[in-house]
Amino acid sequence: VLKNEDGATYNIPAGTTIEPDGYYLTTKVQLDNGDGQVLLYHDGEEIDSSIEYTHSTEGISWQRRIDGLDTDSDGDWTERNPMFGLSG
Repeated sequence: VLKNEDGATYNIPAGTTIEPDGYYLTTKVQLDNGDGQVLLYHDGEEIDSSIEYTHSTEGISWQRRIDGLDTDSDGDWTERNPMFGLSG
């Protein structure tokens, strides 16, 4: 489940997997243009991964780094050009 700071949620379909070097893209959770937070829940309760951001840039998306490094910190995320329409 993805949830934003306002409590809006999106249920990732059961059985969804992300291949190594792959990605999951959704536009189903609205994010604020300033300060905000995105939470990823596992089994509906436990926070698996999250990011708090202090800004956003029009036309740029927040994305997990794809190098496999997971430090459980906001440094695991970066702003990059969106990948809309591309296959992973």
